[in-house]
Amino acid sequence: MIRKLRRVLCAMLAAERLPDQPRPTPDISSPLRAAVGIIHQVDPVGRELTAILDGTCRTFYVPLDCSIVLNNERVKLRMLQRLDPIRIVYWGTADVLTARSITAPWSVEQASCLQERGRSA
Repeated sequence: MIRKLRRVLCAMLAAERLPDQPRPTPDISSPLRAAVGIIHQVDPVGRELTAILDGTCRTFYVPLDCSIVLNNERVKLRMLQRLDPIRIVYWGTADVLTARSITAPWSVEQASCLQERGRSA
């Protein structure tokens, strides 16, 4: 049974189409920016996070060295959930945005504090 399942999974992975073009890398010289928003979607396998910032959806690449903090503790990307308020520090161009740090509060008070900091940044 396990062998059969393994063969099926291997066949599915082999059948997946790889992207034709590699993911463009962002310009390292671009300045860091900060924004406050709400998580729309989290893709831990693809290391992507889509957030609603100022009424627009933006997709961020989340590298392995990105600092992700939830409830004042470092966590993995998969711990973030849809509709969590976040403060994200990122860099990049309009095509490719790369997250540097993501902070998700666990209470309404912390979320409002992040919004105040985001407005002053």
